[in-house]
Amino acid sequence: MSGCHALITVRPSAYLEGLLDLLIEDLGSSNGTFVNDKRLSKRHMLKHNEMVRIGGHDFTLIDEGTRALETTTIILPENP
Repeated sequence: MSGCHALITVRPSAYLEGLLDLLIEDLGSSNGTFVNDKRLSKRHMLKHNEMVRIGGHDFTLIDEGTRALETTTIILPENP
């Protein structure tokens, strides 16, 4: 894992009042940053229960704020 491997940005949701969006992007690391076993090539909006791998470390996002929305369909644009 690099010292500046990836960046996670937290910002108010553009679509749901009172919730937050979490965006992750790789900062040019040699080993890459993976979300759900796919290497990031651009910024990605993280969703509840997605798995992030940085180096030999796996992290799972548990987002209690959106957990209740799992049965609700919300269509978002590709590039937030």
